[in-house]
Amino acid sequence: MKLIKILLLSILYTINIQPYTGKTFFMPRPILQDIVLQKVSSHEFIKKFYDDKNNMNGFKILGTTFYKESTNSSDLASYFFPENKTELTVQGPDVPGTPDVSSTWLTITNKEEDLVRDFSSKIKIEPKQKSFGFNLQIFKNFNSKNKRVMISASFPFMQVETDLNFSEYDRSTTLEKLPQGLLNKTISANAEEYFDSRLLFYGKMKNGVQKLAGLADIKLSMDGLLKINNLVDINLYAFSIVPTGYHPKVEYLFEPIIGNGGHFSLGCGANLDCNIWKQKNKKLIISGGAEYQYLFEATNKRTFDLKNNGTFSRYLDVIQKEPFKKSITYLANVSTLDCKVTPRSTLNNFINLSYLYKNYNLKLGYNFWWRNSEKLKLKENLEQIYAITGMDIGDAGEIDLVGYFNKATIKSDAGKNPQDNFLALTNNDLDLSSGRIPSAFSNKFHASIGFDGNFADKKYWLNTGFSYEIKGKNSSLTNWNLFLQLSLSL
Repeated sequence: MKLIKILLLSILYTINIQPYTGKTFFMPRPILQDIVLQKVSSHEFIKKFYDDKNNMNGFKILGTTFYKESTNSSDLASYFFPENKTELTVQGPDVPGTPDVSSTWLTITNKEEDLVRDFSSKIKIEPKQKSFGFNLQIFKNFNSKNKRVMISASFPFMQVETDLNFSEYDRSTTLEKLPQGLLNKTISANAEEYFDSRLLFYGKMKNGVQKLAGLADIKLSMDGLLKINNLVDINLYAFSIVPTGYHPKVEYLFEPIIGNGGHFSLGCGANLDCNIWKQKNKKLIISGGAEYQYLFEATNKRTFDLKNNGTFSRYLDVIQKEPFKKSITYLANVSTLDCKVTPRSTLNNFINLSYLYKNYNLKLGYNFWWRNSEKLKLKENLEQIYAITGMDIGDAGEIDLVGYFNKATIKSDAGKNPQDNFLALTNNDLDLSSGRIPSAFSNKFHASIGFDGNFADKKYWLNTGFSYEIKGKNSSLTNWNLFLQLSLSL
């Protein structure tokens, strides 16, 4: 009865989950946390090669080619945009209605550098991610009559492509770009130019593909197979993830990321196989397993909004206090800081049904993945020499910096109700939750077909499959995946 209650509560939790919104950083599920590619799809291979009588203590290699593509662009748009929106309105002070983004903060001007008071447009993003690569796994048996132990190392080489698909449309002005001589000023011809300004160092929103390729960490593992009887096998294993050095730069929103952000981790897992039916050359096997991983602290950069100023406040203007050099810049340029980041725990569960006929293996399965919300602490302090500043806008559009706007939001007019007192921003004003990766989970369904045989006295195994991952919160990707595996016993 208690188990039924827990199951019902889990279903209700999944249905009623509130999506995260207004985040400044996105972390996809790393390739070495994809248990379907790392463990499940090669499970029959590992079992067969444990019993390779011709090469009990030899080496085995397994190569997996894979391709993934995301499909939930609207969910990811609401992850980054405020209030679960997928598009935002941009308006000037002479346009009726309340905008999502006031164009006065974007300082949209004409060629004479006068503010375009009646500017209006809409912006939207449709984030998409593709990844493809080759995962090389090397296995070494230490089999004897009473011991079955295998050590392995995984080296996933991959390329990740992200595209925010940022676009601006329904513009009220035909001025597309500012003249070259004005590009080093914090003014812009439209929202597209503002959010990809050369003077905005972090949190840019760009239309176009970004690519990153390399080694996505290294996984070292030790497996032990316990044969309980002719019906049940148990596989116990422990592993570590060694980071290969990539750390996010946060220059662009939705940047490509390889690996887990430079975090070392330790983990363990167990699989159980049960033969539920057998007849001559036929078998039906049900398998289940769980894997736990803990990721330790590492230093990463994150960009933060302000607690009292809301989502997108990182795009407000700030100015330095006298007697420092009095220059205006974007808040994101000073609210991007080094942080001590601890991702903490991840959990992978799976269940499979396999049908074996002679040398063929057909598998259907399900995988549940969960990631804890990360722990984040500032490693450096925000310099207490900046305050939000606005502008005095004349009737003809003339611009002068004026006063301070301690309670400004990106929706508000940058020229209304300034304060006279300089109030420096501090660490306490930063909204750390805006840059913290939230908890996430996803559900994956997969199918594969494999074949093993002999070639030149060497055992080989071929497997191909498909999976579809469904996000449980919009902080994880919905994607489809194809993979092809080839292994050899050396």
